[in-house]
Amino acid sequence: MARFYFDIDDGLRLIRDQEGVEFASLGDVSTAAIGVLSPIASDHLPDGRQRVYVVKVRDDTDRYIFVATLSLVSERLD
Repeated sequence: MARFYFDIDDGLRLIRDQEGVEFASLGDVSTAAIGVLSPIASDHLPDGRQRVYVVKVRDDTDRYIFVATLSLVSERLD
């Protein structure tokens, strides 16, 4: 199993993963990366703003191998 690192950009800051997670396949890595985005967006749900959340996955050679992006737009209709 190989170790992969999930760097997260929430539009305000880049958080670089220092620990990583082991996965058996690249399919598992991409599924996990996409799954990371929804809880992040929910935790930082903007009010009347547009946000873009990005998770970039690095392998153990520090090379990016996968990226997933979620664009969220919310606004009040008062």
